[in-house]
Amino acid sequence: MKRALSSIISSDRANITFLMLIAGLLYSSWPLGYWLNPNAAKGLASDLEALHQPFNWLFIALDILTGLFVAIACFKLSQIVRANSHPKTRLGLWVGVVGVASFGIIVTLFIFFNCFALNQYFQYRQVGKWKDYLYGERVYITLSFVAKSALAWQIFAGALAQSH
Repeated sequence: MKRALSSIISSDRANITFLMLIAGLLYSSWPLGYWLNPNAAKGLASDLEALHQPFNWLFIALDILTGLFVAIACFKLSQIVRANSHPKTRLGLWVGVVGVASFGIIVTLFIFFNCFALNQYFQYRQVGKWKDYLYGERVYITLSFVAKSALAWQIFAGALAQSH
């Protein structure tokens, strides 16, 4: 039984290592962008995902894949910790709580940063109230304040929580 469990754990560790390696390679794909589009070499690496760049879809897809691989690796890692924790300890429970809290932070950041993208889209297309440039900037400042406040409250909630 122990031998079977240790072989499963070692294969899971190999899978996690492989997933993280692939995620790291995908995330560091920006040199490929400068090779595909030499005109982008004058700007920042984040400009590779801009709408006017010819291969922006590629870098957006690579970022999404990176996030998926990291999420899968974290899920597998939490499974290993839960499988190896003693039933009388609460380590498995805490791994689950931290996982859910981390997922909540990621979802919140995803929603807020997509709101930034929508604001920018509405500003560029001059939709409705966004025809006024200052309105778009006020929305940006408000979104920035709300997003940073939400992130700070989520992070410090764990520090402020009392353990029983």
